[in-house]
Amino acid sequence: MRAFQLVGWQKPPELREAPMLAAMFAEQTGAASGMNANIRTIGGAIGAAVVGSIITASPQPSGLPYETGYTYGFPAPARMPPW
Repeated sequence: MRAFQLVGWQKPPELREAPMLAAMFAEQTGAASGMNANIRTIGGAIGAAVVGSIITASPQPSGLPYETGYTYGFPAPARMPPW
């Protein structure tokens, strides 16, 4: 996992939270870090739901999704705005 973090797939937690924690008072860093983790988890759940909806939007008669669902579903999070 650390190898993927070093090549840019995901920043380690100390680098992800550093800008956010720099803007907080020292007494609030625990709450801010927990809130950040919650929001990231919620964002991941919404992204998974969107991708799952796109993949399964038009099933085959057998009930399995078409290959185009995967073609359109997997790049969908890259096209979503980073609000």
